[in-house]
Amino acid sequence: MTGSICCANKDSNSKNENSEISGSSSNSIISNSTEIIEIYCMQSLSWQLSKIFEDAVPGMSSAILFASISHFIEFMQKKEDLLMEEGVIAVELLKRLVQKQQFKKVNLISMKNTGMILTIAFILALKLSRDQMNMNSHFAKVFNIPIVDLNLSEISFLKIVDFQLWVNDDYFSQSFEEVSEFEDVNIPL
Repeated sequence: MTGSICCANKDSNSKNENSEISGSSSNSIISNSTEIIEIYCMQSLSWQLSKIFEDAVPGMSSAILFASISHFIEFMQKKEDLLMEEGVIAVELLKRLVQKQQFKKVNLISMKNTGMILTIAFILALKLSRDQMNMNSHFAKVFNIPIVDLNLSEISFLKIVDFQLWVNDDYFSQSFEEVSEFEDVNIPL
């Protein structure tokens, strides 16, 4: 299994092993169950991110926010090969931004800039976790954002979090578990 699979689900693993033993089309079954697990985990990630924004900005529509974040994550998976682990880091960075914003009594997050803040959180997560990283000019082209706006937004994000980007193993593990144990009962549709 690849690193992007968040939930090494015992049930799906045993089904995959059984299908391999029986000799049926195991590759398609493995591929389908892997995709289902990945979609499930990305929905969980979308829900967590929308909840963070909803708590930080009163009056945001959770259903629209969830759908927009889900679409954004799907876009990131296609364009940047986003891994679940990078999504978890983005969640932690966004949590840190909200906490620091409240502590410093600065109001950076609003309804108008949630997309840019989400984009910056994911760009920083990619930069933290990849050995070879694209420059901001690449992301400006991918997201069709002026490079100046992207750079200024990234600097603002970094200043608010006091350039503290490292995600402690304990926080990462806890957040990763929250994503993988997620139940979709609270997803707004």
